[in-house]
Amino acid sequence: MNTENLFLEINLDDFIDHGLIRHKSLPGIMKNAEREVLVWALTQTNGNQYKAAKLLNMKHSTLNNKVLKYDIHIDLSVW
Repeated sequence: MNTENLFLEINLDDFIDHGLIRHKSLPGIMKNAEREVLVWALTQTNGNQYKAAKLLNMKHSTLNNKVLKYDIHIDLSVW
């Protein structure tokens, strides 16, 4: 997977349509967005935190802390 030109297009309407915006405050919206990006990266890498961290250009320890903070669990049984 080539990640050199990786970018995320965030469309506010998509967040509203999918019920991802639950807060009216910017911090709340940012937390929801961050969590969704983490879930996306982990899904793309079949739950591999090392690959997901590389995909997001962050340290594995940072990703792991955020996964714990947001209580993220990726169900790999559907793969």
